[in-house]
Amino acid sequence: MLKSFRRPAIRLRGVRHNNLKNFDLDLPLKQLVVITGLSGSGKSSLAFDTLFAEGQRRYIETFSPYARQFFDRMDKPQVDSIEGIPPAIAIEQRNAVKTTRSTVGTMTEICEYMKLLWPQIAQLHCRQCGRLVRKDNPQQIWQALLNFGQEKGAASSAPNGAYTVSNELLITFELPLTEKLPVADCLGLVAKQGYQRVLIDGRPARIDEALAQLTEKRGNKTAPPLNSLTVIQDRVKPTPSNRPRFIEACEQAYHFGKGKLKLWQLGTGGSLGTVRPFSNRLHCAPCDIEYHEPSSALFSFNHPVGACPTCRGFGRVISIDYNLALPDRSKTLAEGVVKPWQTGHGLESQRDLLRACRHFEIPTDVPFEKLPAKWQTFVVDGDPDYGKDEEHQWPAAWYGVKGYFRWLESKAYKMHVRVLLSRYRAYTPCPTCQGQRFQPETLLYRVAVLAKKHMLEIASQPGSKPINTSSPRRSPPREERENIPPVPSVSCPSADISLSPHVGSDKGLTLAAFYQLPIRDALRLIQTLAGQRQRAANDPIDLLLTEVCARLGYLNDVGLGYLTLDRPTRSLSGGETERVNLTTCLGTRLVNTLFVLDEPSVGLHPRDTERLVRILQQLRDAGNTVLVVEHEASVMRAADQIIDLGPGHGATGGEVVFQGSY
Repeated sequence: MLKSFRRPAIRLRGVRHNNLKNFDLDLPLKQLVVITGLSGSGKSSLAFDTLFAEGQRRYIETFSPYARQFFDRMDKPQVDSIEGIPPAIAIEQRNAVKTTRSTVGTMTEICEYMKLLWPQIAQLHCRQCGRLVRKDNPQQIWQALLNFGQEKGAASSAPNGAYTVSNELLITFELPLTEKLPVADCLGLVAKQGYQRVLIDGRPARIDEALAQLTEKRGNKTAPPLNSLTVIQDRVKPTPSNRPRFIEACEQAYHFGKGKLKLWQLGTGGSLGTVRPFSNRLHCAPCDIEYHEPSSALFSFNHPVGACPTCRGFGRVISIDYNLALPDRSKTLAEGVVKPWQTGHGLESQRDLLRACRHFEIPTDVPFEKLPAKWQTFVVDGDPDYGKDEEHQWPAAWYGVKGYFRWLESKAYKMHVRVLLSRYRAYTPCPTCQGQRFQPETLLYRVAVLAKKHMLEIASQPGSKPINTSSPRRSPPREERENIPPVPSVSCPSADISLSPHVGSDKGLTLAAFYQLPIRDALRLIQTLAGQRQRAANDPIDLLLTEVCARLGYLNDVGLGYLTLDRPTRSLSGGETERVNLTTCLGTRLVNTLFVLDEPSVGLHPRDTERLVRILQQLRDAGNTVLVVEHEASVMRAADQIIDLGPGHGATGGEVVFQGSY
């Protein structure tokens, strides 16, 4: 059955690995080749144990001896010779990932791009007041001032579409004072810089007037300490002709005020009215909270900078599950509602419980679930001041079920104690990040394009489900996946995203919430962001958006649009793992490589199988050789070459029954 090809090919001679019957075979390069046959006919022996093993072994042999020690040793297949084989990559239905740090996003490297993209497209919001935090340069202050005057109705029309505020403004900055320097010297230094007026008790005053008032304040022991001095940089009316003067005054106030200034609106009679603070750093001026410049590590839950300090980026913690400690709450305290106190050393705690109940007159013959809430809390949590001092120790105070487990954890160096604790421990969502993996500062950066109406109504679309992180997410059944509409390849005019209340807000979408979106919805969002931007040559943000959009598109095209980017890799099925690996290979844009796949169409709807075929053809058109072990008829019809092994299985298989086109 040997055929010759004019084009370059992989030439195998004397293939006899496992049950293969010493045949010769030529496989054309840069084509889509399907190997089919009965189960046990030798398909995997040819594809993985022979072709992939030899291609991988030869590629690894090009490394240095030091580098080779980090790779698994691969045995040479039983074959006379193999010529023309390129480096090989196997994509199997095997999920060897054990750690929960690996997710769909990290596996496809989408998280690596998002940690670079998110600080560029998201906006920082203050943790206290929720306002947008940004750097205000003098030009932005001028524009904000005019907009503020227009909104308040204090503006009048001016030439060229400008607006002017009727009242004058004071531009001030804070100057810190020190106890080591006399007040006269402090004001003298201020005067030498050309400043003549300051704010004292909310009113402008000259330097000589301020000296007397400040001296009196410092001499008054009952008055609060004076730590700073408000210096008036300029008094200006915001008219178009005064714009250069206003901007110059703001720049000087920023310089001497360490990046902070305040604008005071003067009222009638020289009284001070509205005050508006500004800052040229990531600083919330109204709350006086300083924020650090964002780095890419801040947006990675696998980096100590961005990971939640409580769960270290895992999204969950292992702790005592009190539903396991009190499994049957229909029992009374006397009947033993606390399970670990019914055997061994726990019997002493059961006696302590009954003693405490007699002291506090807690009924022990009433089912625990029917006790008043305060007594249930008292039994589990113990005395609220327990352990504060010697007077709040047993037997003067009750330690509770939680106190018992705290005592056990202090003895965890003993093997039998660790075994006992393991019976009542369970994984629970992290109480700090609520399972979102990131530290609180990361969640302050939100994409403002999803504010209000663009955030919460995709649930009305067919196949979309709200996210609920309180229960484990599983792949939807095939009946649900069949109703998922395909995502168009063009930019969408809007992106409506369905979110749980704790992952989204009216101020935008956090990175953790983005990772919790179904991939098809995340693709719509990225397409929307890309469509709203003005294209520029070699813009790094556009390059990142394009790369993320491409990888999300690959995942959606292979029928994985129902997955989320924060889905743990180890929870994926074999077929899902294989298709995720396939999209990862597409994203790397490798060429002149042999890709060996093991039935990638398993579990796919026929419509998704057609999209999978297009993905395989894209991989082939990029200059790669794609070898697929497959039984699906639609994949076989799309193949450039089909190899049928058989005619039977086991000892009766291992022969090339057919080789050619469909």
